Amino acid sequence: MPDKNIVRSDYNEAINLLVQEASQNDTISAVYLMGGEVEPGFSDLDFVVVYKDNVKPAPLPFPPLLSEKSKFIFTHRYLSFFESDSKYFYYIYPKDTANLRLIWDKDIAFDISENILAAEDYKMLLAFILFDLLINKLLPFKRYEAVDKLDVRNVIAELHSLIYTFILVEKLTGKKIGDEFSLEIKNLRKNWFENSNEENSAKLGGLLKDGINLVSDVVTLFDGFMRSKNLEADSSLSFKTRRLTINFTNSWDENVFSEASNSGTLILPESFSYFLLAYASSEGPFSAKISSCLNKAKRIIFNSEGTGVHVSIMNGLFKNYQNYGFKMPFSYGISKNYFNLFEIIKCIFIK
Repeated sequence: MPDKNIVRSDYNEAINLLVQEASQNDTISAVYLMGGEVEPGFSDLDFVVVYKDNVKPAPLPFPPLLSEKSKFIFTHRYLSFFESDSKYFYYIYPKDTANLRLIWDKDIAFDISENILAAEDYKMLLAFILFDLLINKLLPFKRYEAVDKLDVRNVIAELHSLIYTFILVEKLTGKKIGDEFSLEIKNLRKNWFENSNEENSAKLGGLLKDGINLVSDVVTLFDGFMRSKNLEADSSLSFKTRRLTINFTNSWDENVFSEASNSGTLILPESFSYFLLAYASSEGPFSAKISSCLNKAKRIIFNSEGTGVHVSIMNGLFKNYQNYGFKMPFSYGISKNYFNLFEIIKCIFIK
């Protein structure tokens, strides 16, 4: 739940505590803060930790254990990169939405993907990132409708994150959506502690329905963009892990979205299958995992540099995930064959 006792100075203290820990860790090159403006009592903090190359990384302390109030401020692990990988950060998180701010030590010379790639290649990079994001957004949003007791803070955070999805959609399609929604979710966070419980509940319920509808609009617009590219796709493709099932159809609409999401399966437009095919057609541990989760072996040739670089970087990050336990930006329901220590500690220490 949102906590009005968490104030801005608590966030500053959490940042200072992390900087203190980083300054005593000689395997770390830099620490960045990521994300939008903090809304006290709601926001979490997202950090990017950059480790020196060619050294065994010494992990920072578990985030919620930095202080008593850090249990509220941190909701997940840090993103971690080696310095040589970190320069490609904007090939995973676009510069316009990442909002990175250096808070300790070395200022990394990030490659600015928008300035390096040709215009069409950059659009395909954004398309791949949008697909990655949608796999995390589609299913949870629709499932919230069937939950009796919502995790209010988490739902508001998910709804607020749609603002960044709208930015990607506009860059890809030229269509601007979600302006009114974006303003309303910002105002709900800002005024939450002044509003009555009834008012907050009603506004949140309305915004949740609007958010689900907007996710559907995003898929429709994105499908139009992908169809215009005439890329290889396959509606008979299926992807399945223990936690995620994705099927494709050449007749997608919002009714398909509703029915499939309620059953625990994602059914997406046929054009989106291109992204899984591209992942599976490359070399590397992440591509191999994606391929093993598909119902058929099929390789495609893609000429987009944006696609190629994104897939290559994801393979490198997955290798670091396997070797060092670094958090994956987009996991696709793929997990290692051992208990997630973060979740175990979270259950023990965070009430």
